[in-house]
Amino acid sequence: DYTNLYSQNHLRFYAAAPPLPSQRPGPPPASRSTLSRERSSSAGTPSAGTSGVLGFRAPPDVLEGRLRSQDRPLAVLLEQALRIKEEVTAGLQSSHGSVQIEALSRKLLENHILTITRIVKQLSMGIQELEKEMAQRDSVTSGVAHAVQNMDQKNTAGVGDLRGRVARCDSSIAKLSADVSFREQQVIRLQREVRELSEAVNGQLKELEDKVGKKRMHADKGLAEKELREQLSKTLQGHKDFKLKGITDCPFTFTS
Repeated sequence: DYTNLYSQNHLRFYAAAPPLPSQRPGPPPASRSTLSRERSSSAGTPSAGTSGVLGFRAPPDVLEGRLRSQDRPLAVLLEQALRIKEEVTAGLQSSHGSVQIEALSRKLLENHILTITRIVKQLSMGIQELEKEMAQRDSVTSGVAHAVQNMDQKNTAGVGDLRGRVARCDSSIAKLSADVSFREQQVIRLQREVRELSEAVNGQLKELEDKVGKKRMHADKGLAEKELREQLSKTLQGHKDFKLKGITDCPFTFTS
C-alpha cells in the first residue's frame, strides 16, 4: 500500500511539474549505511543484531524474522521518500521564481511528510505488537521459570524428606543389627548352657543306670537265695512228713 502511495504521488505531482535540471546542486546520494542509520534514528527500529526494541532483549528467531521481513519494504519506502525529498529540495533551490512549481514542490513535500508520518506510525504499531508479543513471551517465560522454581523447591523438599527417611532407616537398621548381634550372643550362651546341662544330665543318668543295675543285681541275687531257701525248706518239710508217716504206718510196737 505504501509503495503504491509513493508511486501515485510521485507520478501525479511530477507529471504536472517541469523537468528538473540534470545537474542540480544538493547533497550527494545517501549510501546504504547512511540510509540505515537515518532509518534507525528516525523510525526507532532495531538494527540487525542482538539488541531489541526499547532496551528489551532480542526475541527468538520468529520475532527477528518478522523484523527482517518488515525491514525490506520499509527500506525501499524510505529510500523512495529520501529521493523525493532530495528532488523537492533541488526543485526549490532551482526554481525560486516559479510560484506554481514552488507550490507543487511544497505539496509534494507535505505528502512526503505525511507518508513519513504514516511510516513512523506503522513502525510504531509494529513495535507495539512486537513489544506485546515479547511481553507475552516474557510472561510465559516467567511462568515457566516460576513453575520450574516450584518444581525445584518440591524436588528439593522431596529429596530432603527422602534423605531424612534414609537416615531413619539407617538408624533403624543399625539398631536392629545391634539387637540381632545381642540375640545371637544370647543364643550362643544358651546353647552352651544347654550343652553343659545335657552333659550333666547324661552323667547323672549314667550314674543312675549303674546304681539301678547294681540294685537289680542285688535284688536278683536276693530273690534267687530266697527261692532257694524256700525250695530247701519245702524239701526238708517233705522229708519230715515222710518220716513221720513211715513211723505211724509201722505194724510193730515196741514195749519196754
